[in-house]
Amino acid sequence: MKLTRSQKIFLSTTAGIWLMLVLFSILLPKAHGFFLMQLPHPASLIVLMKGITFLADGLFVVLLTLTVALFVNARHALLLIMGFALSGLAVQTLKRSVFADAPRPVKFFEIHNHKFDIPEGLNPHRDHSFPSGHSATAAALMTFLAFRSRKINFALLYSLGIFLIAYTRVYLFQHFPVDAAAGILIGVLCQLVIEAFSAGRLNKLNRKLIANR
Repeated sequence: MKLTRSQKIFLSTTAGIWLMLVLFSILLPKAHGFFLMQLPHPASLIVLMKGITFLADGLFVVLLTLTVALFVNARHALLLIMGFALSGLAVQTLKRSVFADAPRPVKFFEIHNHKFDIPEGLNPHRDHSFPSGHSATAAALMTFLAFRSRKINFALLYSLGIFLIAYTRVYLFQHFPVDAAAGILIGVLCQLVIEAFSAGRLNKLNRKLIANR
């Protein structure tokens, strides 16, 4: 699968974001890194962050897929839902099996006796922290969009979208930065697998059509 310039820029920018989160998680203690990434929690900002995080919610992706299938291209819709399904399967397998005991921030702070207050308006989960499913969905979705565009500005915008959605998961007390980093890696890799598979099938079909002329 040959990459366009915009796709290369998207992948390199996203890799930079991923590396930043990984280094952040390695160099700082877990609790310190979490609280360092927090902003104030006024009601208006919480509403905004919840709106951004909804862009990686399963319901939103299903609605987007239906919209793409009805008004854009059924093949594109299939690639979108396949990437969502594959990344979701990978995340849930890790969450429920390999890292089933990984606590979310609130439970982690309670276990390690960290003093903290849950901002009003938040209702964070307590278990299955690693990896972040929303971050994985965001990464898969933005990778899908990046591979449908040749504009460099859009490529950068999609990378920024990944970071913003991943950040909301930390801001909303749902995940640690390392959870978001793992989710981003899973989402991008899963969508790349789908894109490569699709490109291979399309090239094979084109060769058959040429041979039958």
